[in-house]
Amino acid sequence: MKNHFRTLTAVITGFCFFVQCLPLYAQGFNLPAPGTKVASTAAFYPAMIKGITIHPDKPLTFDFLIDRGQNPLDEETFKNVSMNL
Repeated sequence: MKNHFRTLTAVITGFCFFVQCLPLYAQGFNLPAPGTKVASTAAFYPAMIKGITIHPDKPLTFDFLIDRGQNPLDEETFKNVSMNL
């Protein structure tokens, strides 16, 4: 069993070291010429936490006030986004 493991390890190591990888070349990226003015995109306002309500009678219960942001979201998507916040 031990000998099989060593043989398998040696074969995998040899395969990794002796197999030639294909060279990867960088691709061109079309950018404007240096010094050219670039138009900015419109501002985007994502959903964000605006405040928090702390209940004095239950100190570990919080209500978060969430601003829906710029994009109107349906209830299921909004629930997923708010859980991530």
